[in-house]
Amino acid sequence: MRTALVSFALFAATFPLAAADSADSTTIAEGKKLFVREWEAGKPASPGGDGLGPMFNARSCAACHKLGGIGGAGPNEDSNVRLMTVVPVDPHPSELTGHKDKLAKVHPSFVPSGKRLQTAFILHRFGVEEAYASFEKKVMDSHAVGSPEDWAIRISQRNTPPVFGAGLIDAVTADMLRDLVKKQQADGRVTGRVPPGPKGPTGEVLGHFGWRGQTMSLKEFVLGACANELGLEVPGHHQAANPLNPEAKASGLDMSQEQADQLIAFVAALPAPRQVIPADAETAKAAERGLASFNSLGCADCHVQDVGPAKGIYADLLLHDMGPGLADAVSAVSAKQHLLRREGEIDTYINAGSALKVLQQEWRTPPLWGARDSGPYLHDGRAKTLTEAILAHAGESILSIEKFAALPVNEQDDLVAFLNTLVAP
Repeated sequence: MRTALVSFALFAATFPLAAADSADSTTIAEGKKLFVREWEAGKPASPGGDGLGPMFNARSCAACHKLGGIGGAGPNEDSNVRLMTVVPVDPHPSELTGHKDKLAKVHPSFVPSGKRLQTAFILHRFGVEEAYASFEKKVMDSHAVGSPEDWAIRISQRNTPPVFGAGLIDAVTADMLRDLVKKQQADGRVTGRVPPGPKGPTGEVLGHFGWRGQTMSLKEFVLGACANELGLEVPGHHQAANPLNPEAKASGLDMSQEQADQLIAFVAALPAPRQVIPADAETAKAAERGLASFNSLGCADCHVQDVGPAKGIYADLLLHDMGPGLADAVSAVSAKQHLLRREGEIDTYINAGSALKVLQQEWRTPPLWGARDSGPYLHDGRAKTLTEAILAHAGESILSIEKFAALPVNEQDDLVAFLNTLVAP
């Protein structure tokens, strides 16, 4: 067993970067400057833009992605993304479109441009205008009151994920994931689903990134974060709308296409996490026993060690039902589009029934590489420790979790000791 651990550690340390062949060192270095840049309002990187905002959650990529080094996870809920959503209380609610005026008074982003109702959006923590602070507080204080009987407003959170090894994940193909689905179907223990892309669950485009697997590529992930989290106008992605001035438009790009490509190249070149065998002999033996438990309990059914070029990732990158305890009202649009039917101005929840609830419980298996340095854990950061994260699992993983919970504490600690050998690069 120790030989296996050591051989993996050596492999992870020497595996080539995904972006090394496609981007030169100068491009990557310029991308790093953009990743750590502290953005300011009125100071774009490209002439014509307006810089930070008008809405933002942080002033730099590195402000959130920093645990274990530049590109890591976020440290606490202060760096989490907040999502505001309107959800039906009853499985067959009346048309939400009938409440557009009321919802727009809660937050204009429910009805962008006064047109089609959207049911979920990011509720930003900051705005460049001083008036936004009082507006945001009012929204947070009042979001749970005054809802009609058939709908309610909820606040969700998304934990900042690490982006180490993102270039390798981006290189995983649809066929690689479909092969994992077939293997799981044959084994009969878990039933993963390939995160569908815009073309639907059978299309060629698939989700690589995001807690719901809702983002198709590293390019979309990086540029989408620039627009949504920093409020930057970037190629192909508009900056977040200002609820205090919904009709305002960006004056120009905050990053040019060349700069966007440099930023993407830097993130793609971030090294994958590695495994470090403890120097202490007893701790190393505990990690060996923990790996054996990890496999025997069935953790490896979803947390697959290797997926294509992503060696040591410990994730199948598929969607799995994790049970009602981890349910969240904001399911990925790409995941639910084939279950919902369009009526008038909104994709309604009507006729989705129990299928929608399953989508709300589905999460993409997060990579465990770098687990030691990426807490807090789970999609909303609710778990402060790896043990808490494990015990929060349910749904498809319930049998494995029941076995884990039945283990003596020292054997549970062994499994955590194995996970703690997976460290940031």
